[in-house]
Amino acid sequence: MIAKTAACWIFFALADLAIGQKCNLVLTIQVRDDHADAPLEFAQVFVEETGSVYQTSASGSIQLERFCPGGYHFRIYHFGCEPIKDFIILQNDTAITYYLEHHPHALTGVTVEGRKVRSAGAPRQTLQAAEIQRRADQPLARILSDVAGVSSLRNGSAIASPIIHGLWGNRISILQYGVVQAGQQWGADHAPEVDPFAFASVTVVKGAENVLYGGNGLGSAILLEPGPIPDDPHLHGSWQAIYQTNGRSVHTACKLEQAASRWRWRLTGSARLAGDLSAPAYYLRNTGSRELGFSAFAYPAASDNWKPKYYYSFVYAGPGILRGAHVSNLTDLEEAIVRDTPFFTVNRFSYDIDAPKQEVFHQLFKASFQKEKDERFSEWRVAGQWNRRREFDVRRGGRSDLPALELDLYSASLKWSQRTEGSRISLSYGTELSSRINKANKATGIIPLIPDYILIQPGAFFKVNRNGKTTQAEVGARTDLNYLSAEVLTATPPRQYLNNERHYLNFSIAAGIEKAMGERWSLSGQLGWTQRSPQVNELFSMGLHQSVAGIEEGNPLLKPEASLKTQLGSKLELAEGIHLEAVGWQQSITAFLFLEPQPEPRLTIRGAFPVFIYRQTDALLRGLDLSARFEFDKRWLFLVRGSMLDGRERSGRALIYMPPHSFSFELHHFILPKTKIRKLDLYMRVQGELKQSRYPTDQDLAPPPPGYALLDAGIEGSFRAFGYKTFMGISGENLLNIAYRTYLNRLRYFADESGRSVRFFVKFDF
Repeated sequence: MIAKTAACWIFFALADLAIGQKCNLVLTIQVRDDHADAPLEFAQVFVEETGSVYQTSASGSIQLERFCPGGYHFRIYHFGCEPIKDFIILQNDTAITYYLEHHPHALTGVTVEGRKVRSAGAPRQTLQAAEIQRRADQPLARILSDVAGVSSLRNGSAIASPIIHGLWGNRISILQYGVVQAGQQWGADHAPEVDPFAFASVTVVKGAENVLYGGNGLGSAILLEPGPIPDDPHLHGSWQAIYQTNGRSVHTACKLEQAASRWRWRLTGSARLAGDLSAPAYYLRNTGSRELGFSAFAYPAASDNWKPKYYYSFVYAGPGILRGAHVSNLTDLEEAIVRDTPFFTVNRFSYDIDAPKQEVFHQLFKASFQKEKDERFSEWRVAGQWNRRREFDVRRGGRSDLPALELDLYSASLKWSQRTEGSRISLSYGTELSSRINKANKATGIIPLIPDYILIQPGAFFKVNRNGKTTQAEVGARTDLNYLSAEVLTATPPRQYLNNERHYLNFSIAAGIEKAMGERWSLSGQLGWTQRSPQVNELFSMGLHQSVAGIEEGNPLLKPEASLKTQLGSKLELAEGIHLEAVGWQQSITAFLFLEPQPEPRLTIRGAFPVFIYRQTDALLRGLDLSARFEFDKRWLFLVRGSMLDGRERSGRALIYMPPHSFSFELHHFILPKTKIRKLDLYMRVQGELKQSRYPTDQDLAPPPPGYALLDAGIEGSFRAFGYKTFMGISGENLLNIAYRTYLNRLRYFADESGRSVRFFVKFDF
């Protein structure tokens, strides 16, 4: 009897609790344009728990009623926008405003350590996660090539290094979550060791503001950021796959993240398998690739004092080198440059990768400790990297599996920085100490391309920002001491290793200003002076270098470079939906370092190869970056991008390997969502380069190739399938299957670029 009575009481108590939970909460959502601060009509609000879809009014707002208390997942969409995901716990009536990035094809801004920073005068563009993930199977340089003023220096299709305003390699600071990539010290033509899928944003800074970034660059920087972990206690993530017909490439990647009660964490992983690419008329033998990537990011959910953050990444890349680029004698080399079809071409596809090939391993660990109190933000950061590069040549006696070059590069850095923010003025300053140790494997039987060395770099910097109502200004300075100790092999017999020590003291200073001339027009300017000391590969390299497809020789007499760069920019909203942007720049470089091809190739026991020697000259680089965006009825988007560049010695002689003029025209049509389809984007793009007419006629092995224009097109959409948010897309590149060669591909002497390719993309969010 007592048990029955207790059961009845429990039943009625639960029933009363269920009835008492009133589902009458109201959620008001306002959706606005992040740039214009204007309301966005027709924005879609999707509630995962109920499966309901709502649409904002002309005022950009919507009122959702009859919600029960609890947690809800929201997704907010708008045509051409980067969608927003959010998790909200409703206990009372709530009002929330979301700001959508309504121009994802021409974004500005930079995120440093999760904090929005306004920088005066420095042109910058950011690619967000959606664009990066759609192209995660491509090298970083190829992903960034859509940004005006950015191109790529390539060795085939799998190895590409970004070029910004005519400069590449270690002249550009590439920072992975605030840590300068050390692998660029091996040479100017090595691809950055990064997995694009691991990052939520990639920002190109085309300015002379290395005072905060360091890295011995000459102004421009690429910032790779993993992004914050959403404040959501549930496990979420994504899985995606990309298939490309040319090369039969398969790329797959996965991300998991959670804001648990004690720790917030994120894991990413990716893998790619690709076979021989094909030009329109033949297969490009031995151009396959193997790639792996993994990253982990974690930090405690709460911390009373210093807030720690931990980051780790691993990257492996194993690209093949075009077999026809390595020949045995001078006669074959001369013929290879002029023949239509490369040597060793076979009319079949293969996933096999034989010598010549490369293997690259990269690991990075970073721990940072941050503290914020009374408008003062402090951070300690310690980081370490390990990079290994192995190059395999075609060798006699069955020794092709023995690397001809094996380098290990160890680096460590310690940085302290502090930022104090006032109502209008903010001050940043700090110190940094970094070191690098390079070790070459002497058991390869071949003299290492780069000698063993130790590099120690202490430095200090400061930066002041002033933010007014219509004007933002900044000034900063940095100094670095470089101590280099290298074990250099003498060039003449009796050959022996001698210790070579160098000391360089570098200074950098930059100032910028940006002024709003009205609601729709702004002007900006920046002036920067930077010094850069010669790197080990430029001073002491000696031997065959696969990334330049030739023999590379350093010059121990090189002096530090000194650069003075001026930039002027203008942004104009001519009318609603019409945006124009122009950046003109000029960079004067004293003692400009470059790799000069020699007129005569050289025959060695490893084959016949072109010869490249480092030399210096006073140079003047100048250019113009243009971009325009035309929006019509929120459903049509037309993008125009163009870059012009001229690089010459002070004597008027053209510099070699300067990017030719480039252009891009892109048309998007966004279809209104219907039923389960949230967004549909149809696009067509024409992009290309003009023939490089400004080059030294007596230096290059072959004249620049003709200009070209390629036609690309695709369709992308998002919808719900199997209960998951799903993205799908199909696109075609070089649809007309045009045979062409690019001026800045080191292998253009031997083969055409790859031909038509169709890409299939699918992604599930959960």
